[in-house]
Formats: sequence, structure tokens, C-alpha cells
Amino acid sequence: MSGGQVGRPRQAQLFGLVSALATRGLCTDVLRRVVAKHHLIVSETVLRELRRVLRDKFRVPNDTIEAADRFLRREAVAIGQAPSPGIDLRDGAMFQSLRGRWLEGRMPS
Repeated sequence: MSGGQVGRPRQAQLFGLVSALATRGLCTDVLRRVVAKHHLIVSETVLRELRRVLRDKFRVPNDTIEAADRFLRREAVAIGQAPSPGIDLRDGAMFQSLRGRWLEGRMPS
């Protein structure tokens, strides 16, 4: 990805985080639940893009952006770069097959 843009899976995560931090509603509730009951994993790329979107698109003040960044780094695990799944998930049949195997607990470890 050039120009600091994120790919589609990361873009979905980015949109969810922006919605959770910039608005109130379902995304905020989901984020609260995730940090309370699960492990949130975000990449440095998503955190960097989140800061840019909050600043440039939503005009969020820098101190609020810093607080959001501190919150996510405290409550989430930040990784340098998300590992590639090694498969092309654009294939809908492949995605549904993997999803079914995951839901049935049959994913290889």
C-alpha cells in the first residue's frame, strides 16, 4: 500500500475504530465489549491512519487524538505489521469455506 493507505481488511477495522471513537452508538458499544472481554489487536498502520482520519476528516483536536491513541495502546495489542493470511480472500467461496471451518473450530493451528 502506497501513500499510507490501508488494505480492505484493515480499512474495515479503521472505519470501526473511527466510528467507535468519533461517534456514539453500536461501534462504541462493540469497542467497549471487545476491550472488556477480548484482546483487541491493531497494527501500527491502522493506528497511524486512524490519527490521520481523526485529524484531517473529522478535525478532532490533537489532545483528543493523543488520548485516543493512548487508550488504544493501553487496551489493545499493537503489532508492527499485520501478517499476510497467505491466501486471496477476495474469492467469496474461499472466504465462506474458511469462515465455516473457523465457526466449526476446524481451523489449523
